Amino acid sequence: MGAMNKEWHAAHRMPHNATRAQRAEWHSAHAEACGCRTPSASEAQLIADHRAQILAAPVLDNGPEAVQ
Repeated sequence: MGAMNKEWHAAHRMPHNATRAQRAEWHSAHAEACGCRTPSASEAQLIADHRAQILAAPVLDNGPEAVQ
């Protein structure tokens, strides 16, 4: 376990009554930015599900070739 990143925590508050998606986003960012503690098993699963969903999301091609 590392030191708590107080600046990150102050700037990134968990929303009140956060949705599952908001919690997933927060815990994912927290795992990357702060070494204050190891995520619990349920948090780790939430992070893994969130990252898998991001990787599976379709990429929209908005380049000039895409316009017909």
